Amino acid sequence: MHESGKSPVVIWVNSWAWPNIMGFLKSFQGCGVPVYVAGEAEALSYLRGSLSCAGCVVFDSQDLGARVDQICNWVARSGFSGRPQLYLLSDMLIDQLLAYRSVLERHFVLATQIDEIIYNIIDKSKCMDIVSAGGYRCPKSMYFDSSLRISEKLQSLQFPIVVKPVGYVNSFGFKVCIANDSESAVEVLSHLVEKGVSCVAQEYIGGDDSDVYIYLFNRTKEGGFFSDAVVRKLSQSPVGAGIMSLGVTVDDDEVVRISRDIVGLFGFWGSGGVELKRNNGELYFIEFNARCEGIHGISLVSGANVVKAWYDYLDSSVVSNVVPAPGSYYLDEFSFFMSMRSDPMRLRNLKVILSAFLRGRVYLALFFLRDPVPFARYALRTVSVKMHRLLSRKGRGGQ
Repeated sequence: MHESGKSPVVIWVNSWAWPNIMGFLKSFQGCGVPVYVAGEAEALSYLRGSLSCAGCVVFDSQDLGARVDQICNWVARSGFSGRPQLYLLSDMLIDQLLAYRSVLERHFVLATQIDEIIYNIIDKSKCMDIVSAGGYRCPKSMYFDSSLRISEKLQSLQFPIVVKPVGYVNSFGFKVCIANDSESAVEVLSHLVEKGVSCVAQEYIGGDDSDVYIYLFNRTKEGGFFSDAVVRKLSQSPVGAGIMSLGVTVDDDEVVRISRDIVGLFGFWGSGGVELKRNNGELYFIEFNARCEGIHGISLVSGANVVKAWYDYLDSSVVSNVVPAPGSYYLDEFSFFMSMRSDPMRLRNLKVILSAFLRGRVYLALFFLRDPVPFARYALRTVSVKMHRLLSRKGRGGQ
């Protein structure tokens, strides 16, 4: 136990997961739980100026095994009487650390599921097959691991399509893209598979951004769900790319029922998120995240607080039965305002956000008002990267 009387929390992050770090810190604010963050110096540099972090573990090696040794030795030296809870904030880390599970379990209570089952979720191809075999609607999909006959295979899919890597380990940072025609799809797929990145191409389910729902939940090893919430996307940034910049909690029994059934297909326990999309009145499975979603912060203003509820369950076997309040809003202010010109819907949503602010029902994803220093660092770095990429494209085009 820590001097506060509460078991510590350690979150292991990648550099791109900074908004998720802030969400975790906010989830434990004011409850006496010390939260430590482990990661590379670049990722942790954004935390300077944040008042919510008890401390950091800065990795000084690129070797994963050496990092595991470092974080375990840190726990041993810290003198904690109990094992801290360890949270992983990316599919990549879950995949990579599978081989080190036994070592980590000696020093931590694993708050993120790390076992063979997890491969069926983070492998997008296997995940879609399992959900489809369970009788649930899925977009028609196709697996690609070779550049042979890509164009021919694509003829069985209707465009537009969504291209995703099968897993994010060794995907060279590629996440997802939408191809509107065969030519652009062949270009993307050929580039990826030639680099050794296996991909899944899925038919794009029609409808508006606001037809997308995310079920955030905690599930015990015995199969019980608690502190769950349904979030409806109102807009995405960039449009069509799947990243929610504005959302609201809603009541939707059908989304809850189908999502719970899907989670049960995998025997999954822990915190996670299931993404569904409603088209012509029918719900389609889109994705399953085997970790706390980046948007879990919305549960703070809805009353569910999925992160703290999972901590309490692991620490004291307390199952929270809080019913989340509908009408709570999530706003990733950076992506929302940076891309407002590309989506007229956001101009109309400003009225919604203003009303929600006045009622105190908005979760700010990047804490601009509370933690301006790390937000400024994040904004400056993001703008710099975008400008570099833009100038690089223009330079290649002029050659």
